[in-house]
Amino acid sequence: MFYQPGKTQHNLPFDPFKACVVPRPIGWISTTSSLPPGSPPLQPIHNLAPFSQFTNLSFDPPYVMFAANQTPEGFKKDTVRNVESTGKFVWNLATWDLRDKVNASAQQLPFEVDEFDHVGLEKEFSSCLPGDEKNPVPMVKKSPVKFECSYHSTLRLPGGSVMGGVDLVIGRVEGVHIADWALSKEGKLDIAKTKPIARCGYYEYVVLDKTFEMIIPGKDKAILAGLEGNADQTFRVFRTSSPATTTTVATRLFSSTSQANMKLLYPTSLALDPAKITGFPTLTLHPYDVKSPTLPSEHHDAEALVTWTNSKDNLTYAVQNLKNLKWIQSLAAGPNDVLSAGFDASKVKITTGSGLHDKTVAEHALGLLLNAARRFYEMRDYQLQGKWPGHLGGPQPDREKGTFRTLRDARVTIWGFGNIAKSLTPHLLALGATVKGLARSKGVRDGIEVFGEDSLEEILKETDALVMILPGDASTKHALNKERLGYLPNHAWVVNVGRGTSIDEDALFEALEGDQIGGAALDVFETEPLPEGNKLYGAKNLILSPHAAGGRPQGAEELIVENLRKFLGGQELKNVI
Repeated sequence: MFYQPGKTQHNLPFDPFKACVVPRPIGWISTTSSLPPGSPPLQPIHNLAPFSQFTNLSFDPPYVMFAANQTPEGFKKDTVRNVESTGKFVWNLATWDLRDKVNASAQQLPFEVDEFDHVGLEKEFSSCLPGDEKNPVPMVKKSPVKFECSYHSTLRLPGGSVMGGVDLVIGRVEGVHIADWALSKEGKLDIAKTKPIARCGYYEYVVLDKTFEMIIPGKDKAILAGLEGNADQTFRVFRTSSPATTTTVATRLFSSTSQANMKLLYPTSLALDPAKITGFPTLTLHPYDVKSPTLPSEHHDAEALVTWTNSKDNLTYAVQNLKNLKWIQSLAAGPNDVLSAGFDASKVKITTGSGLHDKTVAEHALGLLLNAARRFYEMRDYQLQGKWPGHLGGPQPDREKGTFRTLRDARVTIWGFGNIAKSLTPHLLALGATVKGLARSKGVRDGIEVFGEDSLEEILKETDALVMILPGDASTKHALNKERLGYLPNHAWVVNVGRGTSIDEDALFEALEGDQIGGAALDVFETEPLPEGNKLYGAKNLILSPHAAGGRPQGAEELIVENLRKFLGGQELKNVI
């Protein structure tokens, strides 16, 4: 038989699609809601639900995903809402002994119902995820294997029906719990003991309690370690290869000295944890002062340099004296300081800290949007004058047309739809905003429609708040100019957390003073610090933020480790310029 889903009928009494892909691991996902305002004493709501589309995606570092179809009413599942609002979840292994609890937790219940309590499961809690000290994620205590996961992203796939729409949620595994009794004498996870259950087609399940082993032909230890999912073993194979293999591997490395001891210098300008940079037996780590005009002579043979807020003199000295340098890992979103010092990207690999600032910049952008919509800045102005801003309190029109007074139902356009936009968008959606993207190329990114710049005029005319997250280069200089400011409705706000050069500040000042737009909230400027006496300080309805959105890299150690492995393996580095 042959049929085309959505086009032709299969003419079977039951749909065969899910029965073709079997067995499927069960994503028994536990989450917690965000802490309610005023807590304590208010408590978050815990959730537990099984998903039949779940799998691991990678092992170095480990990522998993689960897919959640929309509810019959067309809403996101509670699990997805919780993950996107808290940034974390836990996967619990579904087993034969827990099968009835798994099934009972699949029931669709009101958001405020705790499935753990409803089905009678004892909890324990996550301990290594963000915010766990105040709001940890509940875990199924009796489940023998559990993954503590940080949220990475959501890919929203459109459906042919209301329930067909699906949120594909990806998370990074930050912690693994394995019950001691579930391990064999050889140190392997024993499925004969854990008895995992998996989904088949229709209403059918299968229990796994028997395995057989097959090893692919050949003796490539690195490939075998990769099939096992052993990242550390894969790395050790490259470091201790046989002479024949070493010859092949050496051609992939940036230098033959990478096979011997390698020296990496890391900055003391932020609290890096050297203990997290592990798995490299011959790597030596050395701290250095980024503000010193020199570097110790015993470190002039360093092959790798991590930079963060280095002084110009420090980087200039590094250019002149670190003659063995092969790779620079900047923790800044852009490597302008490294390039300005004179490093040649054709001779030294330079990688940026893109991604390390996504959450902090997104949070700042959200704060500026809320400030603009709820007019906190105006309330503060009245407070400093000793006046009561009565016109901002009491009964107010709800979502009055031609105003930007709330994010709910607000039309937010993000210009420059990269990683920061992807971090910001879930928060905007949770508050009820409608989000569109603008970028050089159109498409769908994380479930958001992104328009090409050929649609810019049309999109700006239908925008209540424009968030700019453009990079700073010649192609984006004065991207928001007088003409384009004129496309915006006169109540629209402009928020810039990208680069100051992307806005024509003179045109913006005129638009503010002439009430052509509602206001602007700027974190970046063409000249920084903004010179004293600059006219923007006194501009109408302007919120000025002193380049404060980023400045605190998150996950620096993980990025360094990832690029170290790629550097030593001769692979393309992440965020290479």
